[in-house]
Amino acid sequence: MITNKEKAKMISVAIIKWWVVAFFGLWISNYLCSKFMIINNLLMLLAVTLLLSIIIQIVKSHDHEYSFRFRWFIFYFSVYALIIWVVGEYLLPRVNSQNNLYYFLILGLIISISMFLLQMIPLRSRSIPWISVILLLLLFVTNLTYLEDMGLGKFVPSSKLQSNPGIPENKQPCPTVNSGSGDSVALYESTLNIASAGPILKSLVNSSTWRIENEFRTCYKGKYQGQHPDWIYCDDMIVSRWETGSAGTINYRWYTAISAEWAPAEEKTLNQLYNLEGFACENGQKVTVQKGVVNYYVYDSRDGTRIQIKY
Repeated sequence: MITNKEKAKMISVAIIKWWVVAFFGLWISNYLCSKFMIINNLLMLLAVTLLLSIIIQIVKSHDHEYSFRFRWFIFYFSVYALIIWVVGEYLLPRVNSQNNLYYFLILGLIISISMFLLQMIPLRSRSIPWISVILLLLLFVTNLTYLEDMGLGKFVPSSKLQSNPGIPENKQPCPTVNSGSGDSVALYESTLNIASAGPILKSLVNSSTWRIENEFRTCYKGKYQGQHPDWIYCDDMIVSRWETGSAGTINYRWYTAISAEWAPAEEKTLNQLYNLEGFACENGQKVTVQKGVVNYYVYDSRDGTRIQIKY
């Protein structure tokens, strides 16, 4: 009969074993994926998780009593992916980087403990595919922005970001219109072009919080899905700001692309007056700035050109 002490020792050895495996799996996976220059965060997450799952599978295959089952492989893949996403997004955002060994150590321990806890749950083989579907759907729904970046914008809802009056500017996902006097901003159609409207729109971005990485490049009447055909849109401004924690230290840098939306005034005239409705943002992305590492924030504009901002 196994004593409690022996049982605790067996559990500790198992957790440490998979901790080491998960640590090296994460480190190797991140290293290989970084060499492929994967920019999209969701693709990076899926690639790292796939390589990690394969490495864990290789170690499991050395156990003669273990038989490979594809449904269980997909289940653990979805669990690992969600764990990596949640830890990087909420628990350890400040140490989440491709070269941070502390991050890999902590994440590896969490994955190891999760593997042990999942083995304690009496899951039925028939229910595993459905659980995997739910977990993968949850992962993709929480990463809709990156699905759009992969060219799947036609198949997913728009992830347009709007400013929220209830939170301070340095926490906003999209800049608020900083008009100073609080009066609405209006321009006639004849002056709604980059030469005239560009400097005005630039001055409406709070420069004490936001850094302008790329200025507005084009203004046009609505012609894309989700736009009003009688509105005017100015696109392609890129801005960024620091996101800090409660201690005032940097968590990450937030990048986003801005569109200015102009709605026609009720009174119709030959030289139509347009009121600025506000800024709308998309492709919001959290990035960690690492010493000695050059990366790029990438935005695919509506006209098909790619804008790259080095950070």
